[in-house]
Order: sequence, then C-alpha cells, then structure tokens
Amino acid sequence: MDKLSPKRRFLAGLFGGRRPDRPPVGNPTSIICQELMKKVGIYFPQAHLEAHLMAELAAAGHEILGFDSIMPEFSVQQEAAALGCEVDWGSPSMMPDAQTHPIQRIEDLIIPENILEKPSM
Repeated sequence: MDKLSPKRRFLAGLFGGRRPDRPPVGNPTSIICQELMKKVGIYFPQAHLEAHLMAELAAAGHEILGFDSIMPEFSVQQEAAALGCEVDWGSPSMMPDAQTHPIQRIEDLIIPENILEKPSM
C-alpha cells in the first residue's frame, strides 16, 4: 500500500476511494491547548492577532501531534472584530469574547472594504 499525503489520506477517509495507509486523523475545530502552546512557544492572545503566529501554532497540530489536517483559526471572534465589535482577546487559558455589538438593526450593517485585513492591532 502506497503512503498517502496527509491531504489525500484525509480526503480518502472522508469520501472513500483509495484505502489509506493508516486511519486519517483530523479535526474541523481547533485542537490548540495550553500544553501545545507551551511546546511551540506561541500563546493566545497573540496567536489570534498575528497571522504568522496563528499559522505556526496551527501547523503544530500536524507537525507535533501528527494530525492530517490543520485548522488555522482558533476562534470565531475574528469576524466580530472585523465588523467593529470590541473583543477581549483572552489569554492562554481563556478564549476571546466579543464585548460589544456593532449594530442594533441589520439595516445598519456595513461590511468594511478591508474586512479581509482585519482584525489588526
């Protein structure tokens, strides 16, 4: 049996096809924990706000733990911040939390032109 790439292994597990060389391991949500942050030396909240730190910490799931997938987003608060919410970005032991609501009525919603560049410090 040929060794499959992590991507092919994971897709074979999802959709069938070639039998993988081993069971695929993946998670559609973040697997980041305090122990993994310590091992990599990258912590929340910085990993929520700096793309290169987010990518490096997310890659640890594959490089250190052997997952066949990488989930590079650890929270759903990036979107809230991009739309104008004030966010408490948390700590190594606490996930971010939106502190405000950007609008009162849906008609007031304005999508910023630079939404893909947000959040930024």
